[in-house]
Amino acid sequence: MFGERTVRRENPQDKAFAEIKILFSAADSIEAIKIFYATKDSIKSSTQAIRDLDLTQKKYYTHLKRLINACLVERANCVYQHTTLGKIGFKLAEAFMNAVTQKDRLD
Repeated sequence: MFGERTVRRENPQDKAFAEIKILFSAADSIEAIKIFYATKDSIKSSTQAIRDLDLTQKKYYTHLKRLINACLVERANCVYQHTTLGKIGFKLAEAFMNAVTQKDRLD
């Protein structure tokens, strides 16, 4: 009717899809995945991690920031480490890694 506004409710599934998109986009490069894997055991020294992962400072910090913004990695107690969501994501990544390396046997 006149003067009434339709209030559009947010679809929870769409919200979840948007969050998943952020997670996938944070890990959209080999460099980002390397950093994500390195944070499993925590990164104590970014300088050392940059050397170990053979990355430039710019690439390292760009990807690290995206992983942090996606809530996969956090800085706590002077180290970068997985968040709870990151730990779950790591287990899923390991499952995908196993599937990819054995994809010839999956069919």
